[in-house]
Amino acid sequence: MLCKSFIKFEDTLYLIKKSIKEEHNPNIDAWKELTDSNKVLKKDGVLFFIEEITDLEIISDVVLEIEDSNVVLEIEDSNVVDLTPK
Repeated sequence: MLCKSFIKFEDTLYLIKKSIKEEHNPNIDAWKELTDSNKVLKKDGVLFFIEEITDLEIISDVVLEIEDSNVVLEIEDSNVVDLTPK
């Protein structure tokens, strides 16, 4: 099963490619290139290396269930973190 996390920032959805604690003093440019990220956001001491989702199409507003080999995958908003300033 493939599980991805996303961030919503200023009404745009981003795929989190990597998250690193700022206290580790990461080389931001190197990680940005390594993860092929086009932006970096910071919140609560964590750096998020992200890629903008540009080809997203809403198919349904309900939870989608996919059954495969007796496994049910549920896709819902639990993997989305909203970092838009309040």
